[in-house]
Amino acid sequence: MPNTYAIHNDIDAAEQLIAQCYDHETGEITGDYEAAEKLRQEVQALGLETLCKARANRLALIANIKAEEERLKARRQRLENTVEELESDINTVYQRGDNPVQYAGNFTISNRKSTQVIVDPNFFDERFIRTTTSVDKAELKKALTAGEQIAGAHLQTNYNLQIK
Repeated sequence: MPNTYAIHNDIDAAEQLIAQCYDHETGEITGDYEAAEKLRQEVQALGLETLCKARANRLALIANIKAEEERLKARRQRLENTVEELESDINTVYQRGDNPVQYAGNFTISNRKSTQVIVDPNFFDERFIRTTTSVDKAELKKALTAGEQIAGAHLQTNYNLQIK
């Protein structure tokens, strides 16, 4: 990680050098203002470049980590599928036996009863339907942009950093 403290200090020092180039009482330029301004611009550009490179490195690392996460996720999914296949095989062998509880070494195999609700695609009974409401922000933005005054809503302008 770049030393952001040092970058800020370098820019501050360059700005102080510019401030020393003119007389505050008379407003007259007394030093080499152009050279001091050029130095400030170079220090600022170097600081920005350093920070942008650090950002680019972090983004590359994030991309690598995401790729590794996807690889691990795929591996986990393959293992979960294998476990499901094994459980299916275990169930098939279990059902061939006569006892509701069967022992296999350190393992005890049995069934437990459960119920599941199956709903038709055309099912509709208002007692069991959940409804949610949400704001259509796209339509709200259109109305506000058109000049409509709406209580509880307003447009806010944000300035987002863009790095290319």
